[in-house]
Amino acid sequence: VTTTDTPVRDSLYAIGSATDGCWDNAVTNSNLRRQFLRRINSVQFEGNLNLKAGEMLKFITSVSRWQPQFGIGSSAGNLGFNYGSTGDPGVIIIPSQSGMYKVEVNFLDMTYKLTKL
Repeated sequence: VTTTDTPVRDSLYAIGSATDGCWDNAVTNSNLRRQFLRRINSVQFEGNLNLKAGEMLKFITSVSRWQPQFGIGSSAGNLGFNYGSTGDPGVIIIPSQSGMYKVEVNFLDMTYKLTKL
């Protein structure tokens, strides 16, 4: 499935200093496996994650691989991407409160949303 010329992957993981697993995308990182966002339809992923305020977040599609990689696009809420032939997207900075967040990623309109729970 492609949307806006961006292929939708089968899996999506949160990664970064805002997560329990930090930037470690190794197969041995058990925290990364818990940072999996479930696919809810052909273009949307979501999950509830414990995130640290003021820290950085991105998304990857495969454990042990950095591309494809997703982060902030042209502005907050817009999803940027790198499939291996362009520069990496920016990091998403978590708002001022640490704790559980509902994380939503939509590949149809290329957006992400963080909602404090």
